Amino acid sequence: MKKLKIFRSSEKSTSHGYAFLERGKFNEALSEFEEAIGMKQDSTPAWCGKIMALHELKQFEEELATIDNAIELMPAEKDFWMLKGYHYMEKKNFPIAVKYFAEALRLKPDDIEAIMAKADSFYEMGSYYMALQDYDEAIELNPDIPEVWRNRGNALIIIKYYEEALKSFNEALELKPNFAEALYGKGHCLIYMEKYEEALQALNESLKYDPFHACTLFNKSIALSFLERYEEALPVMDQAISIDSKYFRHWIHRGDLLMNLHRYNEAKDAFESAIQLKPDHAEAWFLKGRALHENEKYAEAVESYNEAMRLEKNHDESYYCKALALTKLGKYEEAAETIDAMIALMPDNAYLYLQKAQLFELMDNCHEAINAVNTALRIDPDYAEAWLKRATLHISNSDLNKALFDVEKALKLDADFEDAWYFQAIIFAKKLKNDKALLSLRKAIELNESFKDRARKDKFFGNLVNEPEFISLIK
Repeated sequence: MKKLKIFRSSEKSTSHGYAFLERGKFNEALSEFEEAIGMKQDSTPAWCGKIMALHELKQFEEELATIDNAIELMPAEKDFWMLKGYHYMEKKNFPIAVKYFAEALRLKPDDIEAIMAKADSFYEMGSYYMALQDYDEAIELNPDIPEVWRNRGNALIIIKYYEEALKSFNEALELKPNFAEALYGKGHCLIYMEKYEEALQALNESLKYDPFHACTLFNKSIALSFLERYEEALPVMDQAISIDSKYFRHWIHRGDLLMNLHRYNEAKDAFESAIQLKPDHAEAWFLKGRALHENEKYAEAVESYNEAMRLEKNHDESYYCKALALTKLGKYEEAAETIDAMIALMPDNAYLYLQKAQLFELMDNCHEAINAVNTALRIDPDYAEAWLKRATLHISNSDLNKALFDVEKALKLDADFEDAWYFQAIIFAKKLKNDKALLSLRKAIELNESFKDRARKDKFFGNLVNEPEFISLIK
């Protein structure tokens, strides 16, 4: 018997190739597409299929060469320029990708896929306003694509147009109510808008459709932490970490939650996990120092602060906390040197001179402490806390008239400054002006009842202890 001849066509080989692609048989698909091209050299579907098969086989150099061959053969075919753009997009060479998507659009100006791909490339390279122009153009051509609204919302969040971003996410959800990514974007946006309860609603809704999305869980934990629901936030964060333990900010946030729960050893471990993932991140070293500091491990805390300062010279929080830790260790001169280093970075920061004054006070150097406060007041004459600090230093020097002048200045600047009222009461008590002392003390207690206990123990009120009004005030 004669064997029947099987006639193949380019179209049939192409169809077989796509069937193999769908089944994950990429080598077989490649053979079919090459056969199809051999029969019909200008077959766009066959060339596209070959390019996709090479991509799946991770033969990227040959993939690019095949795209270039296809473009040389059919330069007016938009799909090849798109594939070349996607090739560079995947390699994170977004400026080159934009170039090829633009060429695709030159051939077909109203192609929404090309507009979206170009917009997404602009977004990835940080050109958010350019991305928004393209998203808006895509919406003008077809306002019924939820993904375009979602991506537009994401770009608007980054440039802090939160109200407009929220509108975009809501448009996406009008078109696709169960769109988990748009619900996530809406929740993320609402966190920035400080609408934490509404954010939780959106994020919980997103998790119904995509329960294992680490970023959604992360943002849910953040929303809960802003609501000070730390106990609830921690297991949510742990779930996010179980899905993605390689993102260092997950560990930073876990550490922050543990700090708020006063679980300092665990917080330190979380910050160390962040440091393992990103050893050059100054903030992680600083936060580790804070955890050690709160656990009264001041020497180790100083080491962490030093590393944060080495990585980021202007990390002012590390300088300040290092000075505090050194103070706790009784190393006042080193603490003063650290404050001076901060002042060199921020010479017009009155607060730093106030901290320096407190250090000199601890060193029993009242003269230099007053000089430091004077500098703070030259920088900021309306700094009520500095006026009060100088008043307390004058009290230590028994210079009560100067102390009274300064405390009255503080109260002119802030009539509800509870500490100033309390120290005014002390000054009047020391000047034996008991009626005025009681009036000032009453005002301090009205503002903060904790002054009752403080007044009971304070030696400055010794001459008032038998006064009925004083006894009544401190009950």
